[in-house]
Amino acid sequence: MFQIFTAIDLPYDSPAQVEVPSRGSLRIATVQQAWLGDIDQQKNSYRDAVRELQPYSPELIILPELSLYSATTPVAIAVKLTLPTN
Repeated sequence: MFQIFTAIDLPYDSPAQVEVPSRGSLRIATVQQAWLGDIDQQKNSYRDAVRELQPYSPELIILPELSLYSATTPVAIAVKLTLPTN
């Protein structure tokens, strides 16, 4: 079960912005979760999160790859996550 917070299409107003934006927007999503104790379980959880985010059409999904490092085994693990194509 994931909790999803959105700020989609809300007006952006910044006192630092001095000119009207000339670029389009970029929809991003970030995933934050605790270490689940098992690399395969963690990968599956990330896959579930990516599927949950699909209806929001993010152009970029940021996953915290450091949670795939075991506290006792500091080995880099590449994870390939893809959105289902339906």
